[in-house]
Amino acid sequence: MTVAFDGLRTAGVATRTACTLTGRVRASHYRRLRPPPVRRPPIPQSERRAPTQTLSPAERAAVLEVLNTVARRSRRGRGRPRPGPTVPSRPAKPV
Repeated sequence: MTVAFDGLRTAGVATRTACTLTGRVRASHYRRLRPPPVRRPPIPQSERRAPTQTLSPAERAAVLEVLNTVARRSRRGRGRPRPGPTVPSRPAKPV
């Protein structure tokens, strides 16, 4: 397919026509003409800076304590939730 496309292009056929004749998608053709951007390697997790909004260890412990007490309080004594009443999706048809 690439050989046929290249042959059409060297013969002076427009890119649009050559893509149509060979079944090649024009967007893919133009995307492959550009080299991929150079990417730097990822920074290892141990070398990354902490975000500025990071909680201090004391703040984190306080938040977790509140969340755990609220979660336990809301789940206390409930057990497994019961399913609600079933509602028919449409009224019964008269016979």
